[in-house]
Amino acid sequence: MKLAILKSVATTASAMLFIGSLAVAEAGINQRQRRQQKRIYQGVKSGQVTRKEFNKLERGEAKIERDEFKARSDGNFTPKERAKINRELNHESRQIYKEKHDNQTATNPPLTINQRENRQQKRIYQGVKSGELTGHEFGKLEKEESRIERDETKAKSDGNFTPREQGKINRELNKASRDIYKEKHDNQDTN
Repeated sequence: MKLAILKSVATTASAMLFIGSLAVAEAGINQRQRRQQKRIYQGVKSGQVTRKEFNKLERGEAKIERDEFKARSDGNFTPKERAKINRELNHESRQIYKEKHDNQTATNPPLTINQRENRQQKRIYQGVKSGELTGHEFGKLEKEESRIERDETKAKSDGNFTPREQGKINRELNKASRDIYKEKHDNQDTN
């Protein structure tokens, strides 16, 4: 009797572990697909991926999704089918890396620091005009923008605006951009 109960418990436990491992594997495939999409869009945003390369990579991602749908359509996603999808994901991952590092850049170069500063000023004023920013939030954001301009002026004062200094200013602009977004979307408004 005890042996039968132990066998039943062991069978149930192994079945649960197997089902759990399938769920993890499926989540892993979906997570990889999301990560690869992020990498593609980051490449487009940075100018590392051209429009033609983007279209090629998107076709590759779409093929993987079609193959995955086809494999799951019968309700039985076998280890062999899962391995095939993972091989396709590996190949696509290598393609993304290759396209991002092939010295071809998009025709729309990244914005200059001055263009970014101007765009952020417009976003701040648009936020004030629409009522998304309070007077306090406006003052805080303007103070941050002024600090960035001072840092930029100081960095350029010796006549040599190094890549390291440009990187520092761009990081400050990235933070300011996030702050503008947060303040505009924090449900505090002047209305």
